Amino acid sequence: MFRNYLSTTLRKLRKQRFFTIINILGLTIALTACCLIALFVRDELSFDRFHEDFENIYRLNSLRGEEQSISGYAYADFIEYVDERVPEVSSYARIVRGGALNLLESDNNEFYSKSLIYVESNFLEFFSFDLLQGNAHTALSNPYAMVVTESLANKLFGEQSALGKEVLINKEQTYVVSGVVKDPPKNSSIQFETLLPIKPEQVENTFSEGYLSGNINFVKLNPNASLAQVEQSINKVKEVPNYGVVLETTNFRLMPLADQRLRSGYDQDTLLFSDIRMVYLFGSIGLVILILAIINYVNLVTAQSLQRAKEIGLRKVIGANKAHLAWLQVFESIVITTISLVFAFAVTERLIPLFNSLTSKDVSVSYFSSEFLVLIPLSGVFLGALAALYPSIRTSKVSPLVLVGRPQGKLWNDQRIKKALMLVQFSAAIILLLVTFTMRSQMRFLENSKVGFEKELLINVPLFKDQKDYHAILKSEVSKIKGIYSASVTDWMIGGYTSSTKYTEAPDQDSRERPPKSSVTRVSADESILSTLQVEVVEALEEFNYNKLDSTQLVVTESIVNELGWEDGILGKSLFEYTGKSHKVVAVIKDFHSHNFKKAIEPTTIQLMDESYGNEDLLIRLESEQHQETLKEVAEVYERIADRPFEYSYISDVLNRYYKTESDQILLFNVFSTLAMCISLLGLLGMISFVAQQRRKEISIRKVLGATLSYLVLLLNKGFIKLALIAFIVSVPVAYYASEKWLESFMYRVEVSPGVYIATLVGFILISSLVTLSQSLKVSRENPADVLRDE
Repeated sequence: MFRNYLSTTLRKLRKQRFFTIINILGLTIALTACCLIALFVRDELSFDRFHEDFENIYRLNSLRGEEQSISGYAYADFIEYVDERVPEVSSYARIVRGGALNLLESDNNEFYSKSLIYVESNFLEFFSFDLLQGNAHTALSNPYAMVVTESLANKLFGEQSALGKEVLINKEQTYVVSGVVKDPPKNSSIQFETLLPIKPEQVENTFSEGYLSGNINFVKLNPNASLAQVEQSINKVKEVPNYGVVLETTNFRLMPLADQRLRSGYDQDTLLFSDIRMVYLFGSIGLVILILAIINYVNLVTAQSLQRAKEIGLRKVIGANKAHLAWLQVFESIVITTISLVFAFAVTERLIPLFNSLTSKDVSVSYFSSEFLVLIPLSGVFLGALAALYPSIRTSKVSPLVLVGRPQGKLWNDQRIKKALMLVQFSAAIILLLVTFTMRSQMRFLENSKVGFEKELLINVPLFKDQKDYHAILKSEVSKIKGIYSASVTDWMIGGYTSSTKYTEAPDQDSRERPPKSSVTRVSADESILSTLQVEVVEALEEFNYNKLDSTQLVVTESIVNELGWEDGILGKSLFEYTGKSHKVVAVIKDFHSHNFKKAIEPTTIQLMDESYGNEDLLIRLESEQHQETLKEVAEVYERIADRPFEYSYISDVLNRYYKTESDQILLFNVFSTLAMCISLLGLLGMISFVAQQRRKEISIRKVLGATLSYLVLLLNKGFIKLALIAFIVSVPVAYYASEKWLESFMYRVEVSPGVYIATLVGFILISSLVTLSQSLKVSRENPADVLRDE
């Protein structure tokens, strides 16, 4: 039986090469997309699950304020109170982020590391990172010990053993390497190159000094602990610290370690995070693409049923029953699906390096894994059976009467199901195209939108605490370089940490009664900040010098004026800080972004820097696009004065990095939308080829009666054009809803023009027409005498 089925199937595939190629090509494209998406989804769902006992590890989240906005941070020493008073907590681990750049020096090696974190001494026992050298229990017990990754150890010491070697960090403190850990896997949300023990001042209670700092807190619960009960106990603990009044509007929740990657809901985080909606989204796209390919197969197989009618009728005459005929169709489908699976995995394997580079992942295909050896064959059988389900039922119903020229017309000529399936195909392709165009429009809008200052030719050079005495000298020397328009030292960096304060109109106003509208973002800088940023001045006092800002003056943005509601003007008036210190408003400037376009513009003040509590940056405004020589001179000055390697970034690149996730999404959408379009067009090509062959005699008769070539081409294509129009009408509401949901995360967004939708429809019809044109012309140009000579 099997041998007979196989020989019959192979003979059929050879005989109908055109339709076989279309079926296999469509399924191969779909299965390749599904394989890549499956690898993506599997990787996303695997984050942080490699840790032992990960089911009992939770992150302590804070829900703050009336809106209960979620934060992955808690105040520095709060977890200590929890550990003492909640018995279900067996241990805890804190993480404090190091600086954005940290200079590491060892022997003759000197370079920056961006992945330095401060951790508890039990970090390597709490989490399951693979320690290659050293003792997990003691590696971080010494305050001046450090643990480095394998790759960093190789960069620092080459082939020499790293243990016991000294490393000077940020020219401040020498640490001794006490352990080497394997590089964190790509599916770890905690990424690092260097681990340092937490400093006591990083986790101490500073409420009496007028401020509080926060950090990341993880707890490990006893196996049988009730999560709800533990959370309730933690929220009772918030009354214990001396800053309990600050926690009155804060609620604490525990988030499972395995959920923090996809279900955290954070706007910003030190650890890697994403969104579960992306997993659902791309999983759905993979499913849609697979369904499109199956629809192609079903449509083409059922369309060919008339050609197989006599074969099936003959099989029934010689004794084949419905089950045998159905199994033959299923077997054919499984063979085609299996061939497509083989091609799909061959293509997937070659695309994985490109896929990893685009998605920053490290996925791979393991041919000897249980999931490959078991799941893949079962998938081939399942997909083959699924695709053959409807065709096999139709095929098995053929009557032996077809042998005497009496086919069951209604059975074979009912086009409703085929049209419905093609309608689904067209609709899915159009929805993906419309959503992709919306995404691309939004990204173009973000790239072209003004941030309130001139972002081009503006670079940022990080400065460090050990250089504080040299900041002014460095700025002065850099400003003398030819090609430098302006430079300014500031504690502000777009997208980075921004200090905030509150201003009031009267010095004796009770701070607790100050309205929220007086909260502002504060930019502290030297006197040349305005000329460096090139912000637009709306109005200013006559005595105000654009390039000279003193400590008594304050520059405010328009939004502050609007919120305070000073209709008679704000210029010349004074605003008071909590301390009673006053600043005279000397200028009003246009609003500018301190963060990305996902956040609203914040009311901002600019004032002369007196003392900075954090790292500072040097903003440099270049004069020309051709500035490479200028940067070389800046590097020489920087390295001579700062005694550090020169590091810089373009502000425009910093802004673009904030939308990397969205850019990656758009890229993947482009790829998958194109694949969906290709599959739909392949199905269309197969259907128009079959329809054209079925209507050859009709077309020839119409030619004899005087029909023109253009009329015949339109006759063959008008049914597909109608389907495309109906699919467009069905797709628009779905695409609009999906686009709106995606745009919700942006505070400033593009308004989708109806022209985009119309252009998509016209483009889809044109491309579809081009695909069908060749087959239509081929049939329409045939000589009627050759077609009708057998009649």
